[in-house]
Amino acid sequence: GETVRATSYTLSGAHTIPPKNFDKDESGDARFPDHGATIGANIPALDIRSVSMSDDADSITVTMQIADLTSNAMTSAVTQSGGDGLLYLTQMDVNDAIYWVGVEVRGGVPRFMTGTVGLVRSGTSKKFITYNPDAASSVSVTGQITNTAPGTITMKVPRSLVGNPTNGTRLYSVTGYTMSERGPLVPIASTAPNPSSFPIQVDASGAFTYTTGEGPQLDGVVEVSLDDATFASPRAATLLNITSDARWQAQLNATDLIAGAHTLYARQRINGRETSPITTVQFTVSDTIEQIVNQMVSLETANPSMSNGVASFDLSIKNTSSETIFTPLRAEIAALSSTSGNVTAANADNAQTGVGAAWSYASRVGSDSVLTAGELSAARNLRFNNPSNSAFTATFNVIGNLARGSVSASSTGVASSGGGTGGSSGSSSSSTISAGSLVSMVFRVTYNPLLNSVSVELVQR
Repeated sequence: GETVRATSYTLSGAHTIPPKNFDKDESGDARFPDHGATIGANIPALDIRSVSMSDDADSITVTMQIADLTSNAMTSAVTQSGGDGLLYLTQMDVNDAIYWVGVEVRGGVPRFMTGTVGLVRSGTSKKFITYNPDAASSVSVTGQITNTAPGTITMKVPRSLVGNPTNGTRLYSVTGYTMSERGPLVPIASTAPNPSSFPIQVDASGAFTYTTGEGPQLDGVVEVSLDDATFASPRAATLLNITSDARWQAQLNATDLIAGAHTLYARQRINGRETSPITTVQFTVSDTIEQIVNQMVSLETANPSMSNGVASFDLSIKNTSSETIFTPLRAEIAALSSTSGNVTAANADNAQTGVGAAWSYASRVGSDSVLTAGELSAARNLRFNNPSNSAFTATFNVIGNLARGSVSASSTGVASSGGGTGGSSGSSSSSTISAGSLVSMVFRVTYNPLLNSVSVELVQR
């Protein structure tokens, strides 16, 4: 239902396409046995959200997203799991050999490492695989932890340390783990073949297969079609933040946005399945383009006043160009500053008090709803809360509409949004437009409390 007053249009929506070569793990499943019997509460700092891989010519990068990696959450995780440290690790099978890369966090200090796998030997027939760090190889592992919620762990290991896979090699059973430590992970000595540390698993991702050279991918696409429900010429949407989000985006350009009513059709195609039901969004493209028109107009002020802590003045807009400016037409604050620091807009139409506060002039340009060449609008009274009766400066943009295709209608302008949702590829819409040549200048309106006067300047942005 939105009216698009722009020359570009960004549509976005949600999808349910599953991962192809990485894993999105269930949330809330990082539970540790409480007192050896009862399953305890979820531990956010050990709760895997996703595990993915990427690569370049020399290295393999593993990315683990965790529900909460803030310092407080990681400290609590140590206590909740009854250990003395945390281990985040991803292992993989390359040409039938097991490799791994991980980061141990003890006392808040991360230590990135890699190595081999070892066995816990016992008098019975049971054997357990554990991780044997290699000090020399671990020096080449780099990484970073973002202490946020959710947080991300990135670990970069040279290809030579994980089987030296060439592009096209498949890495099988790639699996991420979070573990609780009892003692630091140290190399297994040849004289004492059992490890000194045996981390206990708290959460694990689903195993996946990654092919070097691919990067993370989803197992399907989102397609959009403009004004064609048959999808005769579908366009593939861009899948955004695929390892941590489920959003898509598609861009319509000036050639797509012909004045009139339009319908955008969206569907998703998961490999091996039928296409999803079609979702639609209706919108109208205006025959005008909304943009900042500062260099096509002048501002005129009158009747400055200061009473009961409120400064006010009348403001009119005059079209100084040879073109017609269509409504909607508004004056909008781009910046507001004062010597006291406590001046705010008091009567903006959108109830904003600072940047973004706007006053509409749609009803101040006559019954034809246009500001013709040389026309001066009727005035609006702009009021500002000014309890200290201080000097202040408001920087304004004048935002109007120009005929689509006119000389002054730039290919860029201002932002608006709107839209709807529905279906398995639920779509919404928003237009995103930046400033063109007409916005290199702004209006600086200054109130002087000593003279009770208002001055206007058109200045460089």
